[in-house]
Amino acid sequence: MTSGQSMQRDPDAKFSNKTTQVSESKSKFDAFTEASGAPRGSQTSDLYRQIFDHHPGAIMVIAANGQIVQANAYCEKLFGYARGSLPGLSIRDLVPEALRSKLIRPGKKITAGHSQTTHGARSKLAGRSKDGSEFPVEFSLSPMSTGDSDLVIASIRNVAERRRMDERFREIVETAPNATILIRQDGAIDLINAQTEKLFGYKRSELLGQPVEILIPKQVRQSHPALRDHFFRNPGARSMGSGRDLFGLTRDGREVPIEIGLSPIKTSEGMFVLAAVIDITERKKLEDRFRKVVEAAPNAMIMIRRDGTIELINTQTEKLFGYSRAELIGQPVEMLVPRHVQTAHPKLVEKYFENPGTRAMGSGRDLFGLTRDGREVPIEIGLNPIESDNGSFVLASVIDITERRRAAKIQEELNQSLARQVEETNLAMSRLQDTQEQLILAEKMASLGGLVAGVAHEINTPVGIGVTAASHLLDEAKRVNQLSSDGKLTRKEFDKFLALSQQSGQMLLSNLQRAAELIQSFKRVAVDQLTDERRQVNLGRYIEEIMLSLKPRLKVCQHQIHIQCDEDIDIRTVPGAWSQVMTNLILNAVTHAWPAGTQGVLTINAVKQGSGASLSISDNGAGIAPEVLPKIFDPFFTTKRGQGGTGLGLNIVFNLITQTLGGSIDVTSAAGEGTTFTITTTR
Repeated sequence: MTSGQSMQRDPDAKFSNKTTQVSESKSKFDAFTEASGAPRGSQTSDLYRQIFDHHPGAIMVIAANGQIVQANAYCEKLFGYARGSLPGLSIRDLVPEALRSKLIRPGKKITAGHSQTTHGARSKLAGRSKDGSEFPVEFSLSPMSTGDSDLVIASIRNVAERRRMDERFREIVETAPNATILIRQDGAIDLINAQTEKLFGYKRSELLGQPVEILIPKQVRQSHPALRDHFFRNPGARSMGSGRDLFGLTRDGREVPIEIGLSPIKTSEGMFVLAAVIDITERKKLEDRFRKVVEAAPNAMIMIRRDGTIELINTQTEKLFGYSRAELIGQPVEMLVPRHVQTAHPKLVEKYFENPGTRAMGSGRDLFGLTRDGREVPIEIGLNPIESDNGSFVLASVIDITERRRAAKIQEELNQSLARQVEETNLAMSRLQDTQEQLILAEKMASLGGLVAGVAHEINTPVGIGVTAASHLLDEAKRVNQLSSDGKLTRKEFDKFLALSQQSGQMLLSNLQRAAELIQSFKRVAVDQLTDERRQVNLGRYIEEIMLSLKPRLKVCQHQIHIQCDEDIDIRTVPGAWSQVMTNLILNAVTHAWPAGTQGVLTINAVKQGSGASLSISDNGAGIAPEVLPKIFDPFFTTKRGQGGTGLGLNIVFNLITQTLGGSIDVTSAAGEGTTFTITTTR
C-alpha cells in the first residue's frame, strides 16, 4: 500500500503528517456538527454522533484529498476493519487498484464521482476488504454544506445480492423464447436478448443505449415518445396497441408483424419497461389463409368474439344480410337476430362459450336472420369453436334456406299431387285389372265360341249322315213292311233290306261315335279352359285333343301341321292353361304368319324336361319385325287393331305361362324365316 511504503521511508514524518491531517479534518467534522446549532459536548452533539455511529448503513466522512476522516461501526465491519482503524486511511485503500484513479484523481477535489459536483450522484464500484477480497459496492457521495468545508459524506452499500439478482434477471431475459427489450424511461434500450438480435437483425452493441424508436416503422416513429410517456405515467402490465396491427422495423428495412406485451419494472435506478416482442409473421400467414378460406366459403361466415361482437365476416354475409363489412365488424351479433329474440340472445352466446363444441344451432327449431332492410330470412347455422392466442371465438356458418324451403314446399305439393295420382293410378289399375280379367274372360269365351262353332260344324256331318241313313232305313223298313202286308215280299227284297239295314246301322254307329268323340273332346277342352284345376295329363294325347277341337278352323286355311311329341310326357299341370296357350299361339300363327291364300307349315314339338316339359311352336312364315319383337307380350299391343285384334292374346299367353304354369316363354324370329315360340315349364 502506498501509505505503508511511505511509512518505511520516514515513519515518524509520515505518522506525524497523517495525524495532523486527520486532526484537521476531524476538527472540520466537529465544526460541521456544531454548525447545526448544537454546542460542542452538548447532548444534541452527542446525539448526532450516536446516530452517525449506529446508522444501519455504511457511512464515512472523506476529506477532499480522499482521506477518511470518520467512519461508523457498520462501515468498518463492511470492509473488515477494527473499530476506529479506518480514519486516517485513504478511500483508495478500499477499492481495487484498477479503480482508484476513477474514484479520486490526484490533484482534484473529490466530487460525487463526476467531473462536476452532482449532489447524491452514484457510481458502481468494487470494494476491497482488509483481507484483500473484493465485492460489488455502490458509493453515494454528497458534499457537506459547511461553508468552505471540503468534507464529503460517503454512503456505501454492498450490492452483491442485487448483482446476483441482476444476473438472474439477465439470464431469464436471455433465455426467453421471445425477443425481450428492457427500456429506460427516456426511451433508451438498456438490455436485449439473442432473440431480439435474431428478430430485428441488429447486434447487441448496435442497440444498447439507442432510442427504442430505432425499431419502430418511420410512419409511427414521431408519435411513439408520447405513447411511451403515457405508459410511464400510467404503468401497468398490458398489451401494446390492442386491436391494432403492430409492426417492427428490422435492420434491413423490413416491417415485421409483431405483438408486444409491456411490463413495468421498478428499480433503485428508476422505472423501466420490459417489452416482450413476438414475431407473428407465421400466424399472420395462417390468419390470411383462414380469412381467404372464410372469404371463399359458399355460405355466409361470421366469426364472433366471446363478448358477442363480430370479428370477421365474408362477402356472402354481406350479400345475405345486406350490410357492408364496415357496418358489421365490432358490432354485437344481435343486430343480425330477429328483434323478438335479441334480448335473450346474449345469454345463449354466453352459454355456448361455457360449453363450446361443433353443433347445429337451434336444432329442431326454425331460425331466422334479420337483414338490413328488416326482412326475416329462414336460415340454418353451424357453430365451430376456435381457440387462438387472441382468445376464444366461434365461427358461425349461416345458410340461407329460403330456396330450400320453397323447394320443400313445392316438393310437398308434388308429393301430395303424386300421392293423389298414385291413388288414382291404383284405382285405374284396379279397374284396368278388372277390365283385363273381363277381356281375358271374353277372349276365353270368344275362343270357346269359336271352338263350339267348329265342333258344331264337325258334328253336323256325322249327325247328318246318321240322320240320312236312319231316314233311308226307315223308308225301306216301311216299304218292306208294306210288301209283307201285301204278300208281295220276296226273299230277294228281304235280303236286300237286311243288307241295307246292316249298312245303315254301321253308318249310324260310325257317325254317332265320331260325333261322341268330338263332343267328348270339346267337353274336356271347354271345361279345362274355364277352370284352373290341376290334374295329371299326358301332354301328347292332350295336344291331339286340342288339335281335334281346332280342326274345323284349321281346315279353312289348309296349312300343314306336323306334331312331334314324346309319348311319356306325363305331368301334373293345369290343362286349361296349356289349351289356351296352344290355341292362342296356333291361331296367332294362322292369322299373322302367312299372307291370305298361302299354304304354310306349322310344327309342334314337345319333349320331356325334368318334371316339366319343353314345347315349341314354329312356323315358316314372314317373321316378326325387329322393332315389334320386344313388344309382342305387352298388353293391348297389336299390329291388327283395325282388323279386330285386341292385343291381349300373347299377353294372356305370357301370364298363363309365367304365373299359372310357372314357366317361361322365349321367342325367336327372322324376316322371311318364320317365328318360334318356346315354352318351358316345371309343372
